[in-house]
Amino acid sequence: MSFDIEWIGKDELGDLLQKAIDQSEENVDKVIKNNGEKLQARAKVHAPKRTRFLMNSINAEHSHLQSEITSQASYAIYQEYGTRFQPGKAHIRPAFHETIPGLERDIKDVAEGLFG
Repeated sequence: MSFDIEWIGKDELGDLLQKAIDQSEENVDKVIKNNGEKLQARAKVHAPKRTRFLMNSINAEHSHLQSEITSQASYAIYQEYGTRFQPGKAHIRPAFHETIPGLERDIKDVAEGLFG
């Protein structure tokens, strides 16, 4: 017994999938950039404000599918984690934990909207 299967619309399906991939990558890149900016803003809110130097040194850099939030202040790591003599006042970690749920929600929305 033998039979043949004829796929109708496979080229259209392939085109649709490629379009969805292209759109999703672009949309996810925007989501990551937007949430990176939010994380930067939240980190500035949590940063100590005595001299405002640390707050003003928090930067966000974006490239393809990533955002990097850094501080140019040399003492930022000690402020974040503390030392053996002084407890820290975290500013990056709380901002991260506040931003992640929104990032996850936004990426989920992109994924759900691919074929809608």
